[in-house]
Amino acid sequence: MQVASLLDLYTSRLADHMRVTRYTSKGENIYAIVLNWPKDNLLTLGSLQTFQGDSIYMLGVKKPLSYTQTKSNVVINFPYLTPDTLPSTVAWVLKVTRS
Repeated sequence: MQVASLLDLYTSRLADHMRVTRYTSKGENIYAIVLNWPKDNLLTLGSLQTFQGDSIYMLGVKKPLSYTQTKSNVVINFPYLTPDTLPSTVAWVLKVTRS
């Protein structure tokens, strides 16, 4: 029984929402580390609250990203980038700057 339980642990997978984004902050800035490029280039974050005048940047991309704040989440429009212009192929960091 114990061996089967241990094997179940090693073959288990994280739920999709657990592997998408991690957060950190420094000063007034919030950083979201995105581990999976979102389908249709739209990332929905339920644990982020933005305010009027805030900007969201993808590190390595010059222009701020457009986004929409709803009552319960933020929908961020990822840029359409070719593989050779992506800032990374492993993870993407979003920087939320407060106004």
